[in-house]
Amino acid sequence: MLDELRERLTRPHTVAGLCAAILPDGQLRWTLCVLQRKNNLVSVLTQAPDLATVEDVLDRLGDASTPVALVITGRGLLLRQLPTDRGSATTTDQEWVTSLLPGASPADFYVQYLAGELGAHVALIRKAAAEQLLTQAQLRALLVIDLSLGPMRLQTLAPFMSLASGNSVLSVSGYDITFSQQGLASAVPSTVDDQDTDPVQLGAEELPAVMTLPYAAALHLLLGLPGNEVGADQVRLNYQEWQHRKIFPVGLWAVLLTLLVVLLANFLAFSYLSSQSQQLSAAASTDQVALRRLTQLRSVTGEQQAFLKSAGWLQATQASMYADQLALSLPPRLTLLTLDIYPYNARSSSMQQQVVFVPGILLIKGKCEDAQALDTWLQRLNRLPWVKAVRDQNFNYDYAGRSGTFTFTIHLAEQPRR
Repeated sequence: MLDELRERLTRPHTVAGLCAAILPDGQLRWTLCVLQRKNNLVSVLTQAPDLATVEDVLDRLGDASTPVALVITGRGLLLRQLPTDRGSATTTDQEWVTSLLPGASPADFYVQYLAGELGAHVALIRKAAAEQLLTQAQLRALLVIDLSLGPMRLQTLAPFMSLASGNSVLSVSGYDITFSQQGLASAVPSTVDDQDTDPVQLGAEELPAVMTLPYAAALHLLLGLPGNEVGADQVRLNYQEWQHRKIFPVGLWAVLLTLLVVLLANFLAFSYLSSQSQQLSAAASTDQVALRRLTQLRSVTGEQQAFLKSAGWLQATQASMYADQLALSLPPRLTLLTLDIYPYNARSSSMQQQVVFVPGILLIKGKCEDAQALDTWLQRLNRLPWVKAVRDQNFNYDYAGRSGTFTFTIHLAEQPRR
């Protein structure tokens, strides 16, 4: 899965198909075709046949960083078509070399295999010849990341290709090639020059026959199609370098985007938590103000309760009951002058700078004509259930006027709270 993802990320959008035809005299003829893929549309950017040198290729290519799919054909290339029972996709390169060239060293050859309808197509070329071409390309800074031999890459175009003249044989790069529905059917040596071959029809597009090999190689690499590759170490290293070059900016952008997402998440989390913190701080501040206010109210209420309790205002006065019972029990020869319930304490009020009353006490003043009657009344009052004690008795008698004045206090018994 990771390999597939890496292939997708590193798949090029522009590819140069380059065909190196080794002529009988040993000279090279280069053919260049540059394809570009945008979305699902493949278009031809450059077509350049009959280039003499790699410098000419670079001039027409323009950008040396464009990946190159190289096709080697012509002199030195051995192409054989074998029956299907002579080998399969599992046959190794060493077995192919030994089968086609008995006594040859398999280490001296590059091999490419392709299964066809009429048999297997096998292409061989000496490593020295191929590496000479790769070295020329490498010295001119061409980045060759795919290598194929002979017409093998035409397998990619076979389902879409037909000759404009209606012929069934395509003469290209020294081969007469026929196709079937499954792809490449046969490839035999030809004496027809590429320039004399009719154009190839690819769907609605017409392509010169000489451009078919570089076009097919570029399309194969551009679309990332599977296929048997030539195992050249230099090409493999170039491909790995290309992948690393493409993956690095993708990885860098991925890291940057990840950091951006993390920073954005941190910013959103910080903003949310900061907002929550401000709300909680405001609520806590409000609660603290309310708590201080409640504490103050409790303090004031406690002081008021203490004052009311000390003043005796929390107890029911029952003033009318006291007055009624005192009046009812009063003897005929005694006269009440004042009845002071919870009298004012002038001394305590002056010292405490506040009004102070004496709770639980009745202060009674009156006149009498008979001291014996007063004494009897005081004894009767002492027996009342709401009287705790009669104290502070003071009696002054005027013998000349035959009357006296009296003063005493009644200490009330504690009443149950209501």
